[in-house]
This record gives sequence, structure tokens and C-alpha cells, in this order.
Amino acid sequence: MLWVLSLIRAAIAVRACHVALRASIYVALFALPVIAAAQDDASATAFELDWEAPRGCMSSTQARSAIEQLLSPNASTGDEPAQVEVQIEATEEGRFEAEITVQHDESEGERTLRGESCPQLAEAAVLIVAMVLDPVGASLRVVAPAQLEPSSPEPQDESPNERVRVALGLRLAADVGALPTSTGGAGLTLGLHFATLGTVLRVQLEALAWMPQDALGGPVAASGATIGLYTSALRGCLDLVSAAQRELAFGTCLTAEAGLSTGRALGISDGRAQQGLWSAGLLGLFARKALPGPLQLELLAEVGAPLHRPSYGIDGFGLIFRASSFIARFGLGVGWLFP
Repeated sequence: MLWVLSLIRAAIAVRACHVALRASIYVALFALPVIAAAQDDASATAFELDWEAPRGCMSSTQARSAIEQLLSPNASTGDEPAQVEVQIEATEEGRFEAEITVQHDESEGERTLRGESCPQLAEAAVLIVAMVLDPVGASLRVVAPAQLEPSSPEPQDESPNERVRVALGLRLAADVGALPTSTGGAGLTLGLHFATLGTVLRVQLEALAWMPQDALGGPVAASGATIGLYTSALRGCLDLVSAAQRELAFGTCLTAEAGLSTGRALGISDGRAQQGLWSAGLLGLFARKALPGPLQLELLAEVGAPLHRPSYGIDGFGLIFRASSFIARFGLGVGWLFP
């Protein structure tokens, strides 16, 4: 039994040396300028924390709690609190980068960390901040395994955009240029929302029916053609700016549209009908607002040009209508996100 106790004591001693060595490396790389300034008040641990990290990572509340757990419980408070700023962002390579700045007693230390996992990078940032604020106390307290366990994200910090979600919606729209006069339309949308490189990408299918409009100017009074339009579209949208924890987002959309244009003679005895292929490309801007529950409200404004626009005319008379070479669209949609 005595040899078992001896092995346990030896393992504890080895772990303490390993942690102390790692703490020394952190201090040498980052903390020396600040520690030198803090020697007159070595136990000053009051700090103000500005912590920004992606959803699903360590929250500001969790970070402050983790830092305070690493500091000595009996440490005194200095005259001026230290200013701690930590910003963790996703990089284009799919990794994460942390910018750490600690300013205290007119001295400032900075360090940049990179890693594959946001939670692990956040824990490393917490350790560095604690080592700067209280190098001796943090070095001793970090030996406890409980202080090194990964922090579990708070349930409310789980981001719905961190997984693929299906969106089903209704859309009301207005059009200028595709029909003889401005008109309205309505239809359905079906899309996918998923996160990529720290933002949100949406791919959406849309089907709309537009109210037919009359193009007058035929050979007799009140004659011409009634023009209708049915469209389907594939739209890709990217969030460029988000606020209020992604409850409000602004971005851009690129749309490829195809459909069927119809024309029926108006005020003419034979009343013949024609059909033609319609296609267009559009570029737009959107604003999206999260509503209570799974609902989202979106405003969309697009401009574009028809790639194929049928012409409608009357035999022996001439052209009655052809869509404008420039079109504008405005839409209001409500969507339901699943799950």
C-alpha cells in the first residue's frame, strides 16, 4: 500500500511541474511587460472584461467566471482595474483566432492565438489573462484538474445558425418592368440556412404568380393584349452585417429566374393566346428580422435585366408589348425555420 501512495505523490509532483512549466512559457511570451508593471501591487486582480466570441463558444459570463476561479481568493484590489479585451473570430480557413489585450498601470500586453476549436482557444485565452493578472496565484490554482475542464456553453448561447435549417415561407412581391404596368405577385419559398465562415448563407427556391396586366394600343379602341407571368427562381443570399445576436441581419442576394410569359389578345374577336419563355438575372439587398419563435420577417429589393423576354403582337398590325430591358422587384416575406 505504501508503494501505491508513493506513486500517487510522484504523479502529482510531475503534473505540478508540467503545469508550472507551461505557465512559465505563457508568462515569457506574453505577460512579462504587464507583470513588471504590476510588481508594486502584485495581487491587484480587479479587471474589466470585453469578451467577444462566436455563438456556441464561451460566453462573456463564463469567461469572467473562469478567470476569477483562477485568481487567488485573497488577492487585493488595485487602484485602477485592468482593461482586458478578448476577441475570438472564425478565419477563412475554417479555424479560429483570438486577439488578447491586457492593459494595466500604463503597460499593455498583446498576444494572438490560433486553433482548430473555439472552446479550447477560449480556455487558452482565459489562462493567459489569469496569468497576467495574478501570475503566482493562477500558477498554483491551475494545477487543480477541475479548473482545466472545458466550460460547457450556456443553453441560451446555442446558435440556431450553427446547423443546417430548413425554411418554408410565404412571399408578397411587387414588380416594375416585366409586365405592361406595375403589378403584384404572391407565392411560396423553400430554402436552407447554414453557417459558413462565421456568417449565414441561404439558398432559396421561389415560385411566384403575378397578376396579369393589359397592354392597350391595338387596332381598335380598348384592344391589345393581356400579359401574364409565372416565375420560379433560385436565390443565394449572404449575411454581411448582423446585430442584436443575429436577430437583425443585412446582406445581399443573387437570383437566377426562369418562367413562363403568357399573352392573350384583348378586344379582338379571335382572342388568340401565346406563350413564351421568360428568364432574368437579379441582384438585391435584404433586411431580415427574427420574430418570436421560429418566424423570420424579410424585406428584399432587387434590380435586374431579362435575359429572354417574349414579344406580343397582332397580325397585320404590329408589336403590342415587350418587357422592359430593366426590371425592379420588391418583396415582403415571412418564413418558418425547422427545426
